[in-house]
Amino acid sequence: MVIFYDSNCEICTQIKTLLEKVDLDKKLEFAPISDNSIYEKYQGLNYWDARKTIHLIDDEGNIHKSEQAVIKILEQLRLVSKLGPLLTTKIGIQITALAYQALNEYRLKKIKNCSECRS
Repeated sequence: MVIFYDSNCEICTQIKTLLEKVDLDKKLEFAPISDNSIYEKYQGLNYWDARKTIHLIDDEGNIHKSEQAVIKILEQLRLVSKLGPLLTTKIGIQITALAYQALNEYRLKKIKNCSECRS
């Protein structure tokens, strides 16, 4: 599973570091969205979409984004995998979506106000 992140975003890099630490089974790979070669390798991925929200590609080549990507990530982590059945319930998906949307809105506001991030 490859998770795409914005290496210019402090929030994204902090979450990436946290995920690397809790990924005990080393199932997650990370690729910065600034690496143009990923768009040739993964045809369904788009830089501007990837800047707006988290994207990942699972082992079957399917692209997931936003809260669905977050759920896929959490399912891979041994520390939280027992929550998997709860996360995939209607309420679990809604809670995950709300939490992710709040974090992503905060991230997008920070990017908007950062002159270095706008490039």
